[in-house]
Amino acid sequence: MSTAPFKSAYPAFRQGDLAAAERDCRRALAEREGDVQAWHLLALINVQKPDYAEARKSLEIALALNADDASVWCTYGNVLKQQKEIDGAIAAYDQALSLDPGLVGLFVAKAEMLHSLGRSVEAEEVCRQALSLDSQLPGVHRLLGRIFQVLRRYPEAVENLRQACRLDPDDRLSLLMLSATLAAMKDDPAAEQCLQDALARYPDWCQAWDNLAALHQRQGRVDEARRCYESSISLNKNRAYAYDKLGSLLRTQGKYSEAAACYRRAIALEPDVAAGHNNLASALQPLGELDAAIVHYDRALALKPGNVMAYSNRLFAEQYRPGVMLASLYRLHRDWDRTHELVQVSPLPQAAERPLLRVGFVSPDLREHPVAALILPAFEHLLENDIEIVCYSDCRKSDAVTERFRACAALWRDAAGASTDALVSQVLKDQPDLLIDLAGHTANNRMPVFARKPAPVQASWAGYPGTTGLAAMDYVIADPYLVPPEAEPWYTETIVRLPASAICFAPPPMAPPVGPLPMLAQGLPTFGSFNKVVKLNEPLLRVWGRLLARLPEARLILQNSGFDDPAVRARLTGFCLAGGARPEQLLFRNRVPREALLAAYSEIDIALDTFPYAGGATTCEALWMGVPVITLAGETYAGRQSLSYVTTAGHPEFVAETWSDYEDRAVSLVRDPMRLQDIRGRLREDMAKSPLCDGKQFAKHFAALCRYMAAHPRGRADSSET
Repeated sequence: MSTAPFKSAYPAFRQGDLAAAERDCRRALAEREGDVQAWHLLALINVQKPDYAEARKSLEIALALNADDASVWCTYGNVLKQQKEIDGAIAAYDQALSLDPGLVGLFVAKAEMLHSLGRSVEAEEVCRQALSLDSQLPGVHRLLGRIFQVLRRYPEAVENLRQACRLDPDDRLSLLMLSATLAAMKDDPAAEQCLQDALARYPDWCQAWDNLAALHQRQGRVDEARRCYESSISLNKNRAYAYDKLGSLLRTQGKYSEAAACYRRAIALEPDVAAGHNNLASALQPLGELDAAIVHYDRALALKPGNVMAYSNRLFAEQYRPGVMLASLYRLHRDWDRTHELVQVSPLPQAAERPLLRVGFVSPDLREHPVAALILPAFEHLLENDIEIVCYSDCRKSDAVTERFRACAALWRDAAGASTDALVSQVLKDQPDLLIDLAGHTANNRMPVFARKPAPVQASWAGYPGTTGLAAMDYVIADPYLVPPEAEPWYTETIVRLPASAICFAPPPMAPPVGPLPMLAQGLPTFGSFNKVVKLNEPLLRVWGRLLARLPEARLILQNSGFDDPAVRARLTGFCLAGGARPEQLLFRNRVPREALLAAYSEIDIALDTFPYAGGATTCEALWMGVPVITLAGETYAGRQSLSYVTTAGHPEFVAETWSDYEDRAVSLVRDPMRLQDIRGRLREDMAKSPLCDGKQFAKHFAALCRYMAAHPRGRADSSET
């Protein structure tokens, strides 16, 4: 029987007077130390404080006195959950349910914990146990919807989320989850209708506006997406999330100044969110504020040291820095493993001997993308060289190029949205002999997967200009131009080389015929650069300004995303003018569809390459359109890409050794229009006949290189040329 002090403790606890409740509990326990209810109430008081360590002590005493009280086991499970002892919490809930199977809420709590541990199949079974007791529980149906989302059993997720909404019409979370699931099923009309219905009922619901904006953005309806984010912000001007997402939308449109302003507002509201600093840095880079961008990448890493995305962005940003050296890149990249401390997994035992070498490729860019243009011809000829392709595609949206890659693959794994653990598990099951990364530290990369080394041999190819820094990456696939022997010490991987170019260019099918030399018709020379604005830095622009000063009749066309941003134009113009150019010599054009961009080469006599990050697919496209590319031989992999491509295409005379030589070669071509016209007339044919476009021969060499790497699993062999 409870003592008088204990009887007064309960009302005090219910009224929130924890001090009085604890005082009376302790008085009761002083009179009767074995009072289980008093120990339980004392634990509940400590939970409210919260002081989970003290609560746990009280509960363990209560359970030692009486292990048959389901309510005490329930509270004990809740405390263990708060202390992150999930397995112990589940065991406590199981004990409570064995004493009182009717505690439906415990089934839900147990299922949520199992789901949080990734044990979704077990969580599903527990939910079904709860529904067998009461089928009208909206929270259980909502949880099942979440579980089925993770398991990608989308129709079942929709069924349960619709049921949750029917049982609780005010369940906003289920409405959002339902729209997200419909979108995952690519049923955009239904997803949009779901959100529109929600906003008709709750027009001030910011999260629904945000989700509708994200849906419109994914559909390419950017103006509508912007209006939705602005509606969200108008409802709550202190919501950092909406500013951040609007900033990302503006950044994809090349509106870098507006994007940076949005990100700054988000950071002002939430200064300690790592993602905000990472996003601001990504907008500052194309504005030419590389030092400021790196400060914010570093801030993101200080706030979240294991932030893989920010770390990769930080590494990639260094590739653009004027004066960057291989040694500094090496030092920054080699610390990747130490920072992330990922435990490697052991590949499964080798499967029974296969007739073909199985090679896996991991990429977010198997679509209309510059990297795809540099590797597709190899894929289309690998099978005839006894290579079985497995593609792990992180593409969010497929296109015609994706289907060409898919047609080459023996196995196609849709990895978009898959966790690192899930993708590692899939690679282990597929057992490729060799796993090749096509992204490095670029956007949407899978460096954490490669760091865990799920395949016996791993290599980096085409998607990243240099060392990855990963101890688990055995090889970098290069060529004699990209990585000369003296550069090898600055790679954590072993260098293997293809005999000509490290890539094989897929000529764009929509490319128009090469037109006549523009300067003959216009009477003035036109230079051009269609590279990304982030590659345009002060030293480079001053050189271009000097070049234009030497040729006062010449003009320079700059075209890509972001050139309609006033701040971008002002920066570029200022540096060119500092070199001696006149404002009227500069023409800025914004991004256009690829077919129109290729057609724009009909106005360009000579393309000017960027430095220290040279052109990639952009250089190849210019050559294909008959436009010579004047490039400068750099030290880094990124600074030698165009050198490799123009040399492989048979035109090493486009490669300069110094800035002065760079200017002189451009001027020499302009002053010899007949030679320039001759180059334009035969450049496409030269390129087509070169190893740069010979997919069949490239695949033969690439397959041989794959067999070599697979036969040397430790990646410690000497540098090799195949």
